[in-house]
Amino acid sequence: MPYNFSLPAIALVVGMSVGFGAPAFAVDTETTTTTPKSAYETAQNQIEAKRFKDAIRTLQQLVADEPNNADAWNLYAFASRKNGNFANAGKYYTIALKLDPKHLGALEYQGELFLDIGEPDKAMENLVAIKSICGTCSELRALARAIRKAESS
Repeated sequence: MPYNFSLPAIALVVGMSVGFGAPAFAVDTETTTTTPKSAYETAQNQIEAKRFKDAIRTLQQLVADEPNNADAWNLYAFASRKNGNFANAGKYYTIALKLDPKHLGALEYQGELFLDIGEPDKAMENLVAIKSICGTCSELRALARAIRKAESS
């Protein structure tokens, strides 16, 4: 179902078709030490392998241990969203953004959640918020790409 955004909203995303970045949760799978990976790194690897239920279990414990870790809440929300639990994802993105209102990853992924649940205007609000924080960072380009994709479907 195509979305009908206003011209100023579309203008925000015009020209962003070059250089779309990789997901914001880049995972380094190379390790040269015998140090055990952190729970956060473990969850990132589980997500990279599309083992979202495992990541959710890992992140559940991580946010219990570190309730003020906005990165962990963002990743927990992401894994929940990818596992199809949009209600929990929404709650966890809200927590991440309360902890860090300028968290670019949480703003991007929450915007993608808004697209998933049919609220493109809220996704555009997140795009505007990201633009005000970083200008033309990878999170802005990724959300702009997701919005364009949603518009064309």
